Amino acid sequence: MSRFFQKINTKKILGYSEGALLIQVLVFAGISVVLLSGLVGWSGANIKASRQSLYREQAFQIAEAGIDYYRWHLAHAPADFQDGTGVAGPYIHAFNDKDGTRIGQFELEIIPPPTGSTLVTVRSKGTVDALPGVYRRIEAILAKESFAKYAWLLNAANPPMYFGPTSEVFGPIHSNFGIRFDGTAHQIVTSGVGSYTDPDHGGGVEFGVHTHRNTPPPTPNLSVSSAYRPLEAPPTNPVPSQSEVFLAGRNFPAPPVDFTGLTQNLQQLKTDAIANGFYKSSSGVAGYHVVLKTDDTFDLYQVDTTYVAANGCINSAKIGSPPELPPWWDAWSIQTETLLGSFAFPTNGIAFFEDHVWINGQVSSGRITITSGTFPADPDTYTNIIVNNDLL
Repeated sequence: MSRFFQKINTKKILGYSEGALLIQVLVFAGISVVLLSGLVGWSGANIKASRQSLYREQAFQIAEAGIDYYRWHLAHAPADFQDGTGVAGPYIHAFNDKDGTRIGQFELEIIPPPTGSTLVTVRSKGTVDALPGVYRRIEAILAKESFAKYAWLLNAANPPMYFGPTSEVFGPIHSNFGIRFDGTAHQIVTSGVGSYTDPDHGGGVEFGVHTHRNTPPPTPNLSVSSAYRPLEAPPTNPVPSQSEVFLAGRNFPAPPVDFTGLTQNLQQLKTDAIANGFYKSSSGVAGYHVVLKTDDTFDLYQVDTTYVAANGCINSAKIGSPPELPPWWDAWSIQTETLLGSFAFPTNGIAFFEDHVWINGQVSSGRITITSGTFPADPDTYTNIIVNNDLL
């Protein structure tokens, strides 16, 4: 009898224990399923985001390839803004991987430069075939180098380029011949010659870019038989930095700027100015004075007289010139002038004067190319552009 009750009691105890464990297993299994489902969902979303990030990066690089392609195209066809098709865009190009398999494409929008500018706007849209909804866009502004990169550019040997002590120039300066700079240059100053004899004053041979500010410049200690020659070897005297004048340094001899064909370009500018720009023939007196204004207009004066003596010689009395300037500056100082009117910037941005032109003032949003010249080109009738006051 005792054995019977002992067996029954054991079964009851065991049965009670097995039911409690099943409930716990079910609870923890449910929690695990929820956590595992969330982990699987998070992993899937993370993988999808990683794939999108990969394709976005590929789309970006494809768009970059479109910019690189059109930069190459402009280098070989600088006047073609229609991708060689002769029709309006957009222009679509397939993009292949290293094995020649297409993986996407770039779509180009080309905006030609405005009149008087060389800036081409290129917009490239890159897409990946594996995920067409993903794309990246890049916009780049490309430009071919032009004379406009310089604040001052000169090709004449006589007179050489000279900047007085009050001059302050913020852009690059270059002359194919010598430069004397006594003001403050914020960008590099370069010359196409290593040394030269400055005809404006006596003395020996001087560096291609030199200054008389503060102290006379050291000389290259080279004997020359002509006014200009390149430095064939390092000068005996080292070139001082003179950083108070040349804030960005100076370089000489530098590669000369090619002016070949400039006369033909001037003739084309005259033709364009007559057709759809602003054109003035000879004033019959001293020239014209252009005062630029920020509302895209300019005031035009006829320069009647300059400070030159009646016999045609330069006014040695320096009438009208600042005291720190040499007497010959009087020849380019306006004495009397007559207002001819106020004019809007021309439609094609080109103004051509067959006479000397004085320019000063400030522009804001407008663009204008001011040109001076006579045809046929003759040293006896060469014209000049004179900047005696601030030009911004």
